[in-house]
Order: sequence, then C-alpha cells, then structure tokens
Amino acid sequence: MSFDFKLPDLGEGIAEAELRKWLVAVGDEVAEHQILLEVETDKAVVEVPSPRAGVVSNLLCREGEMVKVGETLLTIAVVDAARQTSTEAETKTKAKAEADGKAEVKAEAEVKAEAEPPRRSPSVGIVGSLPEADDEAPSAPRQGGDVLATPQVRKLARERGIDLSYVRGSGPRGCIIPEDLIGQAAAKQDRQPAGEPDRQAAGELEQGAPLEEKLPLRGLRRTIARNVLASQRTTAFVTSMEEADITEIWELRNREQGEVESRGTHLTFLPFFIKATQHALQEHPLLNASIDDDAQTIVLKKHYHFGIAVDTPEGLMVPVIRDVDKKSIIELAAVIQELGRKAHERTIALEDLRGSSFTITNYGHFGGTFATPIINWPDVAILGFGRIVERPWVHRGQIAIRKILPLSLTFDHRATDGADAARFLGKVLRYLEDPALLLLEGG
Repeated sequence: MSFDFKLPDLGEGIAEAELRKWLVAVGDEVAEHQILLEVETDKAVVEVPSPRAGVVSNLLCREGEMVKVGETLLTIAVVDAARQTSTEAETKTKAKAEADGKAEVKAEAEVKAEAEPPRRSPSVGIVGSLPEADDEAPSAPRQGGDVLATPQVRKLARERGIDLSYVRGSGPRGCIIPEDLIGQAAAKQDRQPAGEPDRQAAGELEQGAPLEEKLPLRGLRRTIARNVLASQRTTAFVTSMEEADITEIWELRNREQGEVESRGTHLTFLPFFIKATQHALQEHPLLNASIDDDAQTIVLKKHYHFGIAVDTPEGLMVPVIRDVDKKSIIELAAVIQELGRKAHERTIALEDLRGSSFTITNYGHFGGTFATPIINWPDVAILGFGRIVERPWVHRGQIAIRKILPLSLTFDHRATDGADAARFLGKVLRYLEDPALLLLEGG
C-alpha cells in the first residue's frame, strides 16, 4: 500500500514554499516523524517530517521548485507492505534459481552484460554510460521512481544538464554516484557533432575556466528579490540624510563593555541606535506605521517592534525585536546577539521574522557611509546607520576630532512628508549626541 505525502499547511497563511533540500532518496526506508525534506518560506527554513513509516518509492518534486500547500511531494510504500512485497520477490527468485540450478551462470551472464552493453548509434542523442564507456547506455530511459541517486548527485545533474533517467549507476543497487556523471559528461562531449563545437567547453579549454556562470534565483535570494520589488512598486520612497556626533556613546560603550561581557553579552552600538530611534518614534508616530492599500488607511502601530537587518551567507534576513520600549540597552544587546545567531544558523522561527513596525539597518558595519535603504514593506520607514569615522567637528565652539555617524532615513511619502521626517531625524540626533537623555526619559 502506498501513501501520497503532500505539503502540509505550514500556518501563518502560507500558500506555497520552495523545496530547498531532499534529505531522503528513492529506496530509503524512513521512520515515522523522520525529517524528509527542508522547505523555505518567508526567509525561514522549515523541516518537514514524515507522518508514516515506509520506503520512499518516488520523489515527485525537484529541489528549487515552488510547491503549493496540498501538492504531493513523494510517495511512501507503507513499511509492512513494502517488506512483505520484498520478501515475496526474494522467495520467488531464490526458488526459481534453485529449480533450474543455474543461479551462478545467470549471475555471471548479468555481470558480463553490464560490462559489455550493446552499442547504440551516435545519432540517438545524449544517452547514459558507465564511467569507462562513452556511448553505451540503457536502451530506454527509466521512470523517475526507478532512479537511485542522492540529493547531491541530483543537484549536480541539474547543474550539468544531465537527465538521470539515461544514466547507468555503478553504486550499490545501481545507485548513481558522482563518478557516473563525470562519465556522462565525457560521453556527451565525444558525441558532439563535427562542425558544432560545445562553446562552453571550448571556453573552458581556452581560458581555463567558464566564460560565465548562471546562478538560479532561488531560496533566500528569491525571497529578497520578491520583497524588494514589492517595496519599490508599492511605496513612494524618499531618502533623507544626516550626521551625528556620537563621541559620548563611543566612550560610554567602551567604558561599560567589560561589565556587559561579564554577563555573557557583547555590547555593540546598535542597541544605542535602536533606543534613540524608539524614543524619537514616540513623538513621530506616522513613521511607526504601515499602509493598508485596500482600505486606504494609515495604520499607526502602538507597539515598537523593530526589524533588524542581518547579513547571512545566503542573503539578508530581517529578524524582529519585539517591545523595544520595554527593553534596556543590555537586554537589547542580548536579543540582537541571539537573533543574529539563529539567522546565521537558519534556525530562526517564522514568527521572529514578522510583525515589524520599523526597520533598522547597520550597513556601516561593512564599511558603508550613506545609502538609500529599501523600505521593509509594509513598514513605511527604515533607518540606516553608516560607518563611524573620526572627523574635525565643531564641539562647544571649538574644533575637535569627534566620532561622526552618518544616517540615512528612507520613508514612504504617502504616510508623511519631508518636514516630519527631518524633525524625526533631528530628534534621533539629539538622543545620539546626548545619551543621558535616554536615561532621563527611561524605557
């Protein structure tokens, strides 16, 4: 008996997800609740377990595909039925071999047939081969469910344009291994018709490397592309810039770093930037908001949930720190550290990536100065902080070398105007240049 396993409802109104990685292959025996695959949705990676025990008989989707909720992902032969079928088949085979007394001869003939498969005409096209042979292959392609290959091999085959149904596997139980793909690539090159050179291969031979490389837009990169395009199409974005003297914050942070680290937390400048922004937003609520386009209303948020842009090896993620107004500088530092770790490890939960009311991006950590950050739609504003530099600055009527921080505010002009944005930035500067105000006002 077989069981069709469909993509389950992942909650939060998710209608589809990207199949990021298969963790099983055809022929694998799986236990109930064993993780079968990873899917990616809304920047989070979700592991999907098996509801049944059995043997994987068919994989119906490929890595990188978008799969809708309710769509069949794979077929599982229920374990008891699978074992019974396998036992019956083995019994029949053994009985037949013993009856005619030719089991050994038959095995030898099969080995010889594998070593010397029938030759096919080069005009047939691209066919599979053993690593030792260039143009030998099965007489017909196998069905997807008959192909034994690991997810890594399937990925390599897709990248090289090789159809696994034509490849003869040399691994256990006929499983296709990476070396089989090398032989397939060599066979493909040998069969290239005269006068029609493989331009990509020629480029590799002449230059020592491909002339170009195509990377699929998938995973986190695809999610980022979708989100930034939605923001650019939807918002009337404008960027305003300022500079702040944060010498006092610099000195405060250096002075208290040891105390904070003794509590197991690393203190960066970001918690100070977040607190200054939160206090300024309390006086400029139109920037702590979103726009409901269908209802044509501005939704003012009464909470302060800040999205924090985090750079990861796979792209930008925006975890959300909730209730910023209820957290201290040290508590914010601890939360930032924990969310950053989860984002890098791709273990962050979906709920930690949603519900922001405002967004902060600290691109200065990577050396940038001013920028035009893209709004994290549906928020109406994002504030970017650039690289802190030492510059001559007028301080209390004297020219002195001070620590200067560039700021870039991008806001949706539909929600507010430039005058309000400028006053908001001025308020942020006031808190950054005099951090004692943060203590006086509390929160």
